[in-house]
Amino acid sequence: MSEENEPWKSSMEINEIIHSPIRFSILLFLLHRSWTRYVDIRNNLDITSGNLTSHLKKLEAAQLVETEKSFDDAKPVTMLIITERGRQAVIDYSKQMYKLLGDVLNKRK
Repeated sequence: MSEENEPWKSSMEINEIIHSPIRFSILLFLLHRSWTRYVDIRNNLDITSGNLTSHLKKLEAAQLVETEKSFDDAKPVTMLIITERGRQAVIDYSKQMYKLLGDVLNKRK
């Protein structure tokens, strides 16, 4: 059968980096923000520091987010921003999921 008859096969081409619910949530949180504090992301997404750090490493390696570290009154501060590549990845992923779900749901009719 062709992919046209089996639209779910295109799900095998999904961007695995942002397909993770936490990583996608991080990117969505950063999407319309400028530089954002690490602690604000952690608190708003209600995840642990270890979990956030682990996911951010993957997003950074894929160049979807950029990190800047500095000090404020001798306290370390980590700031993050989504990159243009990250923005495009969110757009592409959203379009792909919309199309995939539409194809699968329309298949049932």
